[in-house]
Amino acid sequence: MRYIKNILLSDEEVLLEAKVHPAILLPGLLYILLAALFIHYQPYIGESFWILKIFRFIESWVPFLPIYSAFKTYGLSDTKLIALFLLIFGIIKFAKASIIIIFTEMVITEYRVITKTGVTTTTCIEIDRSRIAGVIVFQTFTGRLLGFGEIYIQGFSGSIVDMPYITNPYKIQRHLNQNRYDHR
Repeated sequence: MRYIKNILLSDEEVLLEAKVHPAILLPGLLYILLAALFIHYQPYIGESFWILKIFRFIESWVPFLPIYSAFKTYGLSDTKLIALFLLIFGIIKFAKASIIIIFTEMVITEYRVITKTGVTTTTCIEIDRSRIAGVIVFQTFTGRLLGFGEIYIQGFSGSIVDMPYITNPYKIQRHLNQNRYDHR
């Protein structure tokens, strides 16, 4: 919350801070788990396994893949190669989600709603609390089970603040609507 503390007005107070839910890490972890399962069950996976058939079909259409041919020269089996690709993809997704959790700041103050995302290129969106036209919460089945959702805050000027993977989205919606009607 370093960035937001620097831009607050002198008499402005943070009423509610929204957090990104750790469920954003799940896709990356699932890819890493799938890679581990491929490595663990490699001796039991036969040549007729459907993923290997798909992989060989792609290989036949894209023979110029330098990465694939480089790994094949070192004697990696198709199963280990798929596991390696899944592991790399899972690590990238996990790292991206971790960066989002660490560097996303979202607060509701008595005057504004402020969101800041990004590390090197940051995007800061502010909307005046008196100019909020509506608050929409989108929550999937998994989001309802784990307690996260996506919040869209629409202003009268047409601007929309999007807050994905927010913990307790209905609490934030209730807080915004309560204060929105109190200010009228």
